[in-house]
Amino acid sequence: MIAKGKIRGEGVKLAEYLLKGEDGERAELLDMRGFGLQAKDLIEGFRQEEEHALATKAEKPFFHAHFRSVEGEGKQLTRQQWLEIADGCDTALGRFMTQQPRGASLHIDRKTGDVHMHLAYSLVAQRDDGRAFVHKLGLYETKLQLYAREIEQKYGLQIVSNERRAGARRGNQREHEESRRLGTDIHAIRSAILDSFEKSDSGKAFNSAIRTQGGIVANGDRGFVVIDPAGGHHALNKKLTGKTLAEIGQRLSDLDRSQLPTVDQAKAIQRDRQTAREAHQTRDHGRDGIAPPSGPTPSHGPENGRGGASKPFPELGKTAGEIRLAWRLTGSGQQFAKEIENRRLELVYVSRAQADASHRLHVFAKSINRQRRELREGFGVVDQRGNVTRIDQRVTGDQWEEIQKRLGGIDKGELLTVDQARDLMQHRNREEFREQKQAERDAARAPTPIEEKILDAAKPAAGDHQKFADELRKEGIGLAVVTAADVKAIDELRRDEHFAAAADPTYQPKFFPQLEEGQLAAVDKFGGIHQLNPHHMAELVNEGPSVLELRTGFEIERGTAARFQQTMIDIQLQRRDDAAAERVTAFQERAADREVSRTVGSAERGIDQGFSNAETVINTVADVAAGAMEGIGKMTEAVFSFLSPAPSLTRDQAELAGRAADEKNQQAADLSAYRQNEAARDEQIARRDEEQSQNLTAREYFRPIIRHGPGVERDDDRERERER
Repeated sequence: MIAKGKIRGEGVKLAEYLLKGEDGERAELLDMRGFGLQAKDLIEGFRQEEEHALATKAEKPFFHAHFRSVEGEGKQLTRQQWLEIADGCDTALGRFMTQQPRGASLHIDRKTGDVHMHLAYSLVAQRDDGRAFVHKLGLYETKLQLYAREIEQKYGLQIVSNERRAGARRGNQREHEESRRLGTDIHAIRSAILDSFEKSDSGKAFNSAIRTQGGIVANGDRGFVVIDPAGGHHALNKKLTGKTLAEIGQRLSDLDRSQLPTVDQAKAIQRDRQTAREAHQTRDHGRDGIAPPSGPTPSHGPENGRGGASKPFPELGKTAGEIRLAWRLTGSGQQFAKEIENRRLELVYVSRAQADASHRLHVFAKSINRQRRELREGFGVVDQRGNVTRIDQRVTGDQWEEIQKRLGGIDKGELLTVDQARDLMQHRNREEFREQKQAERDAARAPTPIEEKILDAAKPAAGDHQKFADELRKEGIGLAVVTAADVKAIDELRRDEHFAAAADPTYQPKFFPQLEEGQLAAVDKFGGIHQLNPHHMAELVNEGPSVLELRTGFEIERGTAARFQQTMIDIQLQRRDDAAAERVTAFQERAADREVSRTVGSAERGIDQGFSNAETVINTVADVAAGAMEGIGKMTEAVFSFLSPAPSLTRDQAELAGRAADEKNQQAADLSAYRQNEAARDEQIARRDEEQSQNLTAREYFRPIIRHGPGVERDDDRERERER
């Protein structure tokens, strides 16, 4: 499945193309969604979107994507399956695309019946404050390529991906600039190095294979480096071989790096060899280094008007050489377009209108003594610098009729314009520059604390994955490989934190980093997700559970620990409540005993002073007994405390124990105050009884000793009544 996309500037023309198709095709509208109620058809809907786009400064607010499978497979898919592919494209480009207005159309070949699909999106959206803006898709090419691989696996289609071949992995910006300066083919060189590495089972075999190709294996700062015959620098790393530095070092372990030349020494050797080759060519072929022809000069093109053969092709530049090589390696227009794309170039078609406009600009620039290259109608190739190389007889080496015949099978409407290709190249260059700068910043940045823990755990593991995972578990960390489900889940977590912060201004939202599928990430025991520096983690193998699996495992462990801690707290609280209840019961019983004793004592004191003295003695004995019982209780508590030492308390348990101690001290203070009040009251009652006893004794002393008769008895009764 081939999936491509373009950013467009005119929505109505895009809708017309979806509904009309190319010559020899029949268009069928598959789906239309997200437009206003007044939009009767797709064209009217995109006309409304063009009006909305006027409120923005965007020149290209629309996006066009198309999906094409191998001939014959498209018509095997049902309409429902094509609609599922369209819906999946929304998610692949970004979650926000599921809310954007979209049209989907199937183009059916009238002769073969083969089917391919076109999608048209409006990128215009509205902010919360009502202002209009245009979404940015970012690296939509990569997203569509990855989604095409998913479609092939899901529906069992033939793999026709535009992934780079083995060995054609793109080098960094420095290698490309060096290759351009030296005039070498970086893709061919890197492919040859990879082929030698894969076919070699030892370092000596690899060194021999590189020497056969004219290269030199050198000792670099971080590993092995290959210096090509022109002096180009190619690091033997994961980007080139697909292996980590540790795996590369293990395969080439029989090569002693200390015995290899350094990079500077190897480049000096290659410069000397180059000088010797040039001197040899000059000696054998003359000053120009070109051997004279031994026979008639062959004709590489049509004869000129004077009947003679045209001149041989001049020396080709870098872009023209890439086009010539792609032309020689392919046999059809589709294969040629794919080969051009694999070489990081872009195939374009210059229409008659674009050629005329370019001619007018060229004439105007010439009138003001400026230079501007003129575009000519036909197929061309745009390189990384935005220059256009026309595909003609000089570049391909074939006749014009053969060129037109081969390129006639390419759909011109699906190709980018020159301006669009230049914008794409500029975007690629910016992304490459950004990646290069980010790599430099990553290399210069010191490891974070969590990265240091991971690196420290990797040292004793010595390549043992299970031991490495166990070491990380001891630190409360897990190493995960981000999956597509993880990316969606992290987006949901980030959105939930945003909503929570919007609902509660005092809420401190958690941070969740932006992660990509296949990236290494760390998860701590509290559920936090940490992005790792790929520069520091380069030696680690991308193996492990997903982020969701690690967070779930840590959450289960936290729940088990919390339940155990809560159980211990409940036990401590229950013990405290039981002890407090026992103390309250004992206090109430002692208080009741004292109240009974006091009531009985008061009654006895009213009858006889002697009983009062006896009651005082009884109360004293009761208090002594109560004190003795309380002392026995404290001793019992001390014994139990000694026999059952309290376990070490957590922070919450210590806080609860402090509160219990405060309550106990308060109860002791209340009990002491109550006892003091009771003692003072008993003392006051005893003093009053003593005074009454003394008064009664004095009256009895002065009373007549012998008194008889009823009058005397009445006097005694009145006296007792007064005393009451």
